[in-house]
Amino acid sequence: MGSAAEQLEAAVLRSIRNATQSEGSLRDDILGFYHAVDWSERWLSVLAAFIVLLGVISVCTRRHSEVQMALLIFCLGHGLSGKALSHFKAVHPLLQYEPS
Repeated sequence: MGSAAEQLEAAVLRSIRNATQSEGSLRDDILGFYHAVDWSERWLSVLAAFIVLLGVISVCTRRHSEVQMALLIFCLGHGLSGKALSHFKAVHPLLQYEPS
């Protein structure tokens, strides 16, 4: 029986070896994710469409650095404002959306 460090090293190497030997394909992983998400919530579909739209815009404007910079600032601004918006909704519960 080896030392604790040798046992830890062996366990890490085993987990790395197991992680790299995938039995499924990328298609199986994507379909597994798709079926695991509850797509009945509309905001998830809107978010996915928005991300795809941002990807298309970034590819179409890849040779226009000014547009790319504006897109970067837009994305960073929205990403950083998420915490403030979440706090605002927590403080003002009456403004929450309730579907009828």
